[in-house]
Amino acid sequence: MVGGFQRRAGRNLEEMVAGCLRVALDMIGIRKESIQLRRKLVDDQGEIGPRGRQYEIDLFAENGKNGFFEIKSMAEPEDVERFADKADLAARKWGISDAQKVFITLEKGGEVQETCLRLRVRLA
Repeated sequence: MVGGFQRRAGRNLEEMVAGCLRVALDMIGIRKESIQLRRKLVDDQGEIGPRGRQYEIDLFAENGKNGFFEIKSMAEPEDVERFADKADLAARKWGISDAQKVFITLEKGGEVQETCLRLRVRLA
C-alpha cells in the first residue's frame, strides 16, 4: 500500500510542476496548446530499446522554441540517461532541430548533476 501511495504522491507532484511549467512557458510566449504531455513515441528501429517499444515524452514547440522535458519527484542518473535517449530519438523521428532538453526534479544529487552536464540536459 505504501508503494501505491508513493506513486500517487509522486504523480500528483509531477502534475503540479507541469502546471507551473505551463504557466511559465505561457509567460515567455509559448501557449499551453503547444505543450504536449505524454506524447507517444514508438522506437520502430530499436534504437534505444526493443524494436517497437512505445515511450511517452513531454514536449513544447512553438515559433522555433522547441524542447523536451521530464518531471520526476525523485531522480537517478539512469532517469536522466533514459530521458536524453527518448528526447534524441523523438527529435530525429519528428525532425525537431535545436530542441532543449530539460529535466525537472526535486532530487538534484551530484550524480544527477554530472549526468545532466555530460548529456547536455538542463537541470531545473
